[in-house]
Amino acid sequence: MSRKLFFLLVLVCVGANARIVFVDNKLTNLPIDTILSWYEFLDTAYGTRTYNPSKRAATGGLNRAYNTLFNAFVASIPGDTIQMRAGTYTESLNFIDYRKYTLQQQGYLMSYPGEWAIIKGTLQYRAVSGSQYWNFLRFEISGGCISIANARHMTFQELYVHDNPAQPPGNEYVGGGITLYNSDGAAQNNLIRKCWLINNGNENIKFFGDYYSNPAQIDTNIALMRNEICYNYLRGAVRNIHYKNAQFLCKDNTGQDMSDCACGDKIHHNFICNSSSSIILGQDFLQVYCNIFQNMEIDEGERSASKREPFYIYAYNNLFVRSSLTLNHNNNTSDLVESYNVDTNGTLKLHPYSYMYNNVFFAMPTAEGSFPIEELRSDGDWKIKQIDLSTVHIGRNLFYPFMKSDKVMIIGYKMDQFSIDSLNGFAVPQVNFASTTGSLFSNSQESRLNAAFVTNGNQTIQTCGINVAHTYLKNVTIPSYIGPFKNATDDWLDSLIPASYLKAYVPVTADSFFTASVKLLPYQHILLRPASVTRHIARGYYDVAGRRFSPDGICRKNQLCPIKIIEQE
Repeated sequence: MSRKLFFLLVLVCVGANARIVFVDNKLTNLPIDTILSWYEFLDTAYGTRTYNPSKRAATGGLNRAYNTLFNAFVASIPGDTIQMRAGTYTESLNFIDYRKYTLQQQGYLMSYPGEWAIIKGTLQYRAVSGSQYWNFLRFEISGGCISIANARHMTFQELYVHDNPAQPPGNEYVGGGITLYNSDGAAQNNLIRKCWLINNGNENIKFFGDYYSNPAQIDTNIALMRNEICYNYLRGAVRNIHYKNAQFLCKDNTGQDMSDCACGDKIHHNFICNSSSSIILGQDFLQVYCNIFQNMEIDEGERSASKREPFYIYAYNNLFVRSSLTLNHNNNTSDLVESYNVDTNGTLKLHPYSYMYNNVFFAMPTAEGSFPIEELRSDGDWKIKQIDLSTVHIGRNLFYPFMKSDKVMIIGYKMDQFSIDSLNGFAVPQVNFASTTGSLFSNSQESRLNAAFVTNGNQTIQTCGINVAHTYLKNVTIPSYIGPFKNATDDWLDSLIPASYLKAYVPVTADSFFTASVKLLPYQHILLRPASVTRHIARGYYDVAGRRFSPDGICRKNQLCPIKIIEQE
């Protein structure tokens, strides 16, 4: 049974020196270790101060240990590392913390080295002095989530968060995978890296903006900014990523204010697939690059919002597989003057400040939109005369399999349609490529591009990128290649979660593997004794002792994924 705890930590009597605090659910009959004050009554944490980690024993050592995550949180102090021993911990925490963590005294929650811990439940955390400098590393959450208020300088790395059910309206803080919500301040300077986030109800990742509707009122002390989402595998949520409420960083509606242009989030080198609804990216100066998107719609801004769309989003070197990239806004007449300083006859124009470079668009989208690029799609109808096309930059993108005469972009709700040839004649002349021949992919998963694919004459995707300085970020160059891989040996996709980080092993004999249902975690290996293993990466399956099995997900070179037998030979 899940243990759900909500408490206000007022006083804990612990030592002053930072150390490792262990969580081991094999420990029983522990004595009283800590007395804490809860509102108007007392509660007790049970633990030992003589834990022996080599024997997983309550005696014979010099370490603190507890058998629940709750007790370990209570007993730890800033600078401590909480290490969970292998096992499943069925508890949900709603933790309000009065302790203050700093750059010099950070908090750590992780699996014990070489082991893998599973939490069946939800971890909610909020610190009264600001939720900051916590590191969540190498563990699994099943059927729950991580939800942090006002998160600052936090790291979420090598986590497997999955199968958290969707929640009804009103419970949006706990209906996803990793949720960083606004409580007197939005998330800033957080890192989500090398995580697997799969089938987490409403959103795999969710950020809340600051809820200011007037850009001139933005306070960068509480705004959503400078977060980074990179090298993650996201699959199967309603929305894989959701920016809840647009976050303005450009403090006007004409795009002239550039004072915080370096504060946008970065979303890069992620494999993201199979959202049932669109990803929503709502932040000025957001950088979206070198990602793989499969079978979804990617929205910049929210179509139903009455505010302006985000300015200065850069989307470059991404691979869109049956997916669309859309700049949204509702253009109801009553909102035009307030949100944009534009008029209906086109005398005062909208300036989207939209940048799309070096992307690959493969096949028509399967999501709601029927065009790879949709500019200013809305519930109403933007007219092209209302838009300053000199602020729409679409260059060096490859469309496959398309002809240059094929319609690939719309403005408004299917009002003005543009072919690849017409894109190349925009107010800012660019070159975009179309092809219907050649092998675009080098694998069957439609995720690895063929580095030798010819785009134009003797140019390949490795040589025909735009190769220009970023418009407003210093020391950033938009690459000279197209798509998310800088060359044929670029292996970021294969090493999303490198085997060297993940040391949990499941020994299984060949006979028992084929006669029993064996499911591995994404971070585990299978050791077949005796067996000969031949990896057929390009074909999408592995051959073990003459029998085939396939990964439930994507293939990577040096480790096995969760597996299932697809046929016997």
